[in-house]
Amino acid sequence: GTKNIFLSANTSGDAPLAFLKFMSEADTQKMLTQVGHIPSNPDVQVDDPIIADFLTQTGVASYFPNEPEMGAVWTPAGDMIIKVLEGKSTAADAVKEACQLINAANNKEVAPAAMMPTAPTASGTITLWHGWTGAEADKLAEVITAFQTRFPDATVDTLAVPFDQLKNKFTTEASTGGGPDLVIGPKDWIGELAQAGLIQPLDDLATKIGLNSLNQSAVDANRFQSKVWAFPESTEAVGLWYNKTMVTAPPADTE
Repeated sequence: GTKNIFLSANTSGDAPLAFLKFMSEADTQKMLTQVGHIPSNPDVQVDDPIIADFLTQTGVASYFPNEPEMGAVWTPAGDMIIKVLEGKSTAADAVKEACQLINAANNKEVAPAAMMPTAPTASGTITLWHGWTGAEADKLAEVITAFQTRFPDATVDTLAVPFDQLKNKFTTEASTGGGPDLVIGPKDWIGELAQAGLIQPLDDLATKIGLNSLNQSAVDANRFQSKVWAFPESTEAVGLWYNKTMVTAPPADTE
């Protein structure tokens, strides 16, 4: 692409033309490299090696087409990249959302439903229980806000329960037909809750809820009696540390 200065159809005189000529000069464009611009004048001596590499690449690059529809691309495309980099969305979901926004802005028809995976819709109230505190609770609130932005007809009601009480509270209320729609908890709850019939297996929902886009080992970690019983929103790595000044010869195993 290019960053441009447009000459209005309503202007006249030589002064605007002189400014454009000035902007074309190597010394002027070199000034702009100090703020990351890649010069369009090939005679500019670039000091920054990264900009220099990009400048070389522009000689063989294919520029995007100058179609009116391109005006609707940049905000969704930029948001798409940011969401993936910040871990707020999978690449597949971010691309799909960006394409839908671009198509809608350009009054274009979306791909036939048969060509796109069916995405769940959300409306009404979702109840979510969790035991998160501090920064985790704050980040969960941000996630919920983003969710409700995407699905404005949905509301997420959360209940923070002390973690040491959370499973018992869920078990008690779920066993009588109550409790939340969702509860956040560790994988060591799976066997007990599955055998009690208090949670649903997710295998038949894999495509709809995005399990297929996750780390397969994390999904498989939540299998019990050949079924997947929990959605792995993240993974953990637990390690045992020892003080070398106190343990000079650590055992080779736990026996």
